[in-house]
Amino acid sequence: MWKCEFYDTENLDGYFSGVLYLYANNRRYIMSFGYDIEFGSLKLMNCKDQLYNSYEETYSQEEIADLYTKNYSLIKNEIKYELGK
Repeated sequence: MWKCEFYDTENLDGYFSGVLYLYANNRRYIMSFGYDIEFGSLKLMNCKDQLYNSYEETYSQEEIADLYTKNYSLIKNEIKYELGK
């Protein structure tokens, strides 16, 4: 099952950011994200927000890169949908 949820999002000066819950590989990943709307570039990072209890869930750079590579187009489509609401 693949699913993507957004929380605490902001859209300021063409930059969309917030917290991303990504359900992939039978696991939930909690990450911060930033998306440059003009250039279409996406950045995924470890989330450091206590509200999401994410200090316990950190990922290696390799794991983040793997998630980015395998899910980039799906995440980007979900972001475009979210921006179109």
